[in-house]
Amino acid sequence: MVQTAFLRAMASLHPDTLAGESDGFDEHATARAAEVNLAREQLLDEASRAESLLLLRGGASVTQDKSVPDGFFAMMMEAREELDAAQETGDQQGVQRSVAWAKTQREQTLARVRVALEQCNLTEARKQLNACRSIDRMLEHVRRDEQSAKSE
Repeated sequence: MVQTAFLRAMASLHPDTLAGESDGFDEHATARAAEVNLAREQLLDEASRAESLLLLRGGASVTQDKSVPDGFFAMMMEAREELDAAQETGDQQGVQRSVAWAKTQREQTLARVRVALEQCNLTEARKQLNACRSIDRMLEHVRRDEQSAKSE
């Protein structure tokens, strides 16, 4: 559904369909295409989509509420320590276990976000989305480390 709407919108903005339009319309079409691309990316990513839904429903933004579920920071600290130890010692299996754990936690967290949004529990949805962002940062840290190791 998202892909179909995206393709339809992009087709209407294609230069071939705009031939003969007034000056300045090209810039408008380019700006609109960028907006459509961004919207598509946000809708296809579950966390971004949930963030948008939360804000549309009147929930707090991440800058307004940085809370996370009870015990989350302790759990993340332990996971980061295990990941850091595995990276420092070159234990690739340990790194893979940490990544697998983080991916599982992310999926479980997004499932809790879905439930919270269905129940209109905006405070819980915000907490879970904040937790998801923290997990995403951990996964991004691993990806950056892997990329810099490949480039060396």
